[in-house]
Amino acid sequence: MLHSVEEKWIRGEIAKDTYERWYSTYSRNIVMLKGFIEKAQKSMDKSTEVLERNLSIERHQSNLC
Repeated sequence: MLHSVEEKWIRGEIAKDTYERWYSTYSRNIVMLKGFIEKAQKSMDKSTEVLERNLSIERHQSNLC
């Protein structure tokens, strides 16, 4: 979406104030979504770590039997 707003401004299809408003909105959304993705990745990494630890414990216990 940001790319299309930039193209419209370059082609003179939207006014500068419209471009600045949408650019600001889209830029904020991009930063926010990148933050959500980063947070989700950290959560996923932690979940994977716990899963791997539990699987390792399970394997160790089954080898003892």
